Amino acid sequence: TPKFNLSYELGKNNMVYAQAVKGFRLGGVNGAIPVNLCRPDLDALGITDAAGDFGSDSVWNYEVGSKNQFLDRRLTLNVSGYYIKWKDMQTTLTLPSCSSGFRTNVGKARSVGLELETRLAATDSLDLYGTLGFTDSRLTEDVPFTTWEDGDTVPAVPRWQISAGARQGFRLF
Repeated sequence: TPKFNLSYELGKNNMVYAQAVKGFRLGGVNGAIPVNLCRPDLDALGITDAAGDFGSDSVWNYEVGSKNQFLDRRLTLNVSGYYIKWKDMQTTLTLPSCSSGFRTNVGKARSVGLELETRLAATDSLDLYGTLGFTDSRLTEDVPFTTWEDGDTVPAVPRWQISAGARQGFRLF
C-alpha cells in the first residue's frame, strides 16, 4: 500500500502537508446460502456461487492540511481537507427471492471532508480538547438489490462528527 507525503515547516511550530495514501480491507469467506432457492437473484447478478469468497475493497485518500502550535505550545490547532475514492465496497446483499445475504464487492463511492482538531493546555494540569468533522460521502454507482443509487449518501457515514473532552492530571503521591 503506497503512501506519498510532502510536508514543509513554516516555522518552529507550524507545518503544512499534502499526502496520497492507498488503503484496503482484507476480503473473506461467506457462509453457505440455499443456492437453489436464490438462483433467480444469483443469475441476475451473474454469480454462480454466493458461498464463495469476497475480495478486498480499496481506497485512495488525498489530503492536505496544517499542524500548528501557538501560545508557547499551549494551543494546538490542526486542520485538514480530504478527498477519498472507494471502490469494490464490501457490502452485504440480501437476495429478495430467498431472504439470504452474503458479502460481496459492489459499488463505488467518494468522500470529501474537512477536519478541525484543537487542544488547549488551560493550566499545567488541565487539557481541553475538541474536534469537528464534516464529511460528504456519496455513492458513485448503483448497488444492486438495495435502494442505494448513484448520488445517495453512503450508509453509516455521518455527515458531522463533534467531540469534546478534558483531561485533569494530579499527583497521588
